[in-house]
Amino acid sequence: MSKRKIKVVVIAFLLVVLSFYGMNQGNIQAVELKNKQVLLANNIIKSIKYQKDIMTELEILKNKENQNTDALNINLTLEMTFQKTLENLEIESIKDKLEFQLVNKQILSVGNTAKLPYLGDGSYTWPVEGYFHVSQYYGGIHKGVDINTLGAHPNVVAVQTGIVVKAGNENDGFGNKVIIYHGENTYTLYAHLQTIKTQVGQYIEEGTPVGIVGHTGDSTGDHLHIQLTKTGDVENNTIDPYEYIKLVENK
Repeated sequence: MSKRKIKVVVIAFLLVVLSFYGMNQGNIQAVELKNKQVLLANNIIKSIKYQKDIMTELEILKNKENQNTDALNINLTLEMTFQKTLENLEIESIKDKLEFQLVNKQILSVGNTAKLPYLGDGSYTWPVEGYFHVSQYYGGIHKGVDINTLGAHPNVVAVQTGIVVKAGNENDGFGNKVIIYHGENTYTLYAHLQTIKTQVGQYIEEGTPVGIVGHTGDSTGDHLHIQLTKTGDVENNTIDPYEYIKLVENK
């Protein structure tokens, strides 16, 4: 074999090795990001639970203070301790949420989001502020529920806590849409928005605005079209969202 051919073979071999190394490094990075994403999600869930528990204890203490003045000093000391703990938890929670958003943006740029723990608490919020008229229910080829706003443009809010995985117009008939991942293959889709108020990677809490009702895409009037899945495919393999959001209708 000539020196030139040997040189070509060596270069080709080195390119293959470098390419494999690059792919391997990319895979390692994706795994590390997913592990970090899951860890942060768990930290946030625990922090929210602890904050709720402490707030419950504070309510109990305040009731005791009103009923038993003899124990007032002890209760006030406990109350101050709980308040300080609550403040520390809130600070740590804010840090975790900000870091979580950065990791989400990174991981969404290199691949699908990890199989996160369920970020919601089991409750659902009605998705349109102040409007409750359902103009079309779930069934047949209609894979979601339409909420009519009679020409008004109120806020559309996240029905549960999650991560924004899509926010924009993909020319697929949904118009301006937002898709939120709530963990464990549960997603919600909000379609035909006039404007979008969130961005991909954002950690978004239940009841936070994601956009404004509109009629972009394949729509003949102002309304929200919302879809829900628990299998991961929110655009095709959906279930009736009304079975979940109706629990808070007219609340």
